[in-house]
Amino acid sequence: MTITTTVPGTPTIAIQNMAIDAGAGAFTFGGTDNLHLLNWVGRPSGAVHTLINNSTNVAALTPWIEFTSGGGATWTMEFGGTGNWECDTYIVDYDGPSRLIRIDGPGKVIWNPVGFLGASGIASPINIKGGKLVLLNPHPRLNTQAITLNGNFTFAMTNPAAAQTLSGIISGTGTLLVNGGRLTFAGTNTYTGATTISNGMLATVQVGGDMNVCGGTLAAGGLGAVGNLQVNGNLNLTSGFTQVTLNTSLAQSNSTIAVFGSINYLGGSLKVVNIGPTLVVGQTFQIFNQSVPAAASMPIVASGYTFANHLAVDGSIAVTTVLPPPPAFKNPTFDGVNIIITATNNTGNTDSFDSTGDFSITNPVGTNHLFFILRVP
Repeated sequence: MTITTTVPGTPTIAIQNMAIDAGAGAFTFGGTDNLHLLNWVGRPSGAVHTLINNSTNVAALTPWIEFTSGGGATWTMEFGGTGNWECDTYIVDYDGPSRLIRIDGPGKVIWNPVGFLGASGIASPINIKGGKLVLLNPHPRLNTQAITLNGNFTFAMTNPAAAQTLSGIISGTGTLLVNGGRLTFAGTNTYTGATTISNGMLATVQVGGDMNVCGGTLAAGGLGAVGNLQVNGNLNLTSGFTQVTLNTSLAQSNSTIAVFGSINYLGGSLKVVNIGPTLVVGQTFQIFNQSVPAAASMPIVASGYTFANHLAVDGSIAVTTVLPPPPAFKNPTFDGVNIIITATNNTGNTDSFDSTGDFSITNPVGTNHLFFILRVP
């Protein structure tokens, strides 16, 4: 069944509730493009409109829905049922009050925020009572919303470079999964369920329950700055990267990870990013607040440095080698008849570089195509 419009503009439809029974076929609601929107009016003021899907077929909301509020007050969109909802829409009011969203489960709400974006926001809290809310793309109106999490919240960005910041407080006993994209927690969350990274990146300062790194990257204490991560449960490392930042120009020279349960290492690497002055051989950095059993073999990945691994002893690492920076190739230049290729900063192989580490070749430009292969020593 499909409810849509072929009339240009925004025809209005007032919906009390939707119920899709078990055994029903696919269901789609919404306009077809930005010239053919459906205006979904929620009323009366403060109403709760339920959307229940008990079918094994997906029920879908298209990107071209204009949500409005009859009576000018917030209303709640409540998803439920054993089946799934596919919401290819922002679920944001056109120009009225903010929208409340509730997920009852046990099915999933797969949220892909695209299409028509109204002027309003989303009210706090987003209530995930059960089931699962899966976010496929960043939402510009989610940054400050509080979230009550008693089901599962999954970040599965379809674009690996897509980023979402959440500064509202996430509370409850539910679980959170990062499975794509970059998620940053800017608030101090209080939810106590497990947090798992299987793909993508999570930057955070606190985890209320267990922290599971099964892939992707855990940016401890935040991304691109020295910070502290507190894990109130266990830290379980099986794959992926745990990333810390160094900056010896600060009073606190490195990111730290304080775990109040146990640290269980089965795999994965420690990634070290220096954003401060050049490190010195012998400098030691306390990364964990306790020893990490079995982590003596944990690879330490760092650009320009090697480190001694003391993680299994006391949770620290120490600089053992400062590597020279690689040669830097400049942009080729053209003087009208020649192409000139230059590079600097070579300290290794001198077959093509001069004694000062510089390199320059000039080639005349003819009528034939010329191809160059540059190999960094």
